[in-house]
Amino acid sequence: DERCLCFTKQWYQRRVRGLVCCNCFNFVLQTGGQECFSPDDLHKVYIELLKRLDDSSDELRVAVTATLKTFFSLLPSDYNRELYKAHLQALYRGLLIHLDDPNQAIQEAVYGVLVEGGRIWPAYLCEHVESVKHKHRSSLYCDKLLAVFRDC
Repeated sequence: DERCLCFTKQWYQRRVRGLVCCNCFNFVLQTGGQECFSPDDLHKVYIELLKRLDDSSDELRVAVTATLKTFFSLLPSDYNRELYKAHLQALYRGLLIHLDDPNQAIQEAVYGVLVEGGRIWPAYLCEHVESVKHKHRSSLYCDKLLAVFRDC
């Protein structure tokens, strides 16, 4: 049926477009670095990245985690954790939801993001991990995170 073919083509184009956009944005972040992107600039995009973790395409979701790792790597060493606490809370909470994803590849990718993001405020991340650990199907990745930031 021609309608099925059209729908499949549109779905594929949306999927590829999302993947290309995510990879391009990651490249722009990596290339521009801290010289081009202030924390305020970065705060404007993470919400959209977190939304993409809900996508049906696991390939896109893994690409989003790579972009989020780049995002965290660009936050400066003097990042004001208290001033930007709400942003970190949203990021940590959003990522911890996906740490319990049924797909282990997504869990691994999100774990990598949280290891990178946890360097910003390890104790605060550990608080969030402890508060959700009992809700996860398995505490494996929560325990791994807590082990990484053992001195929380």
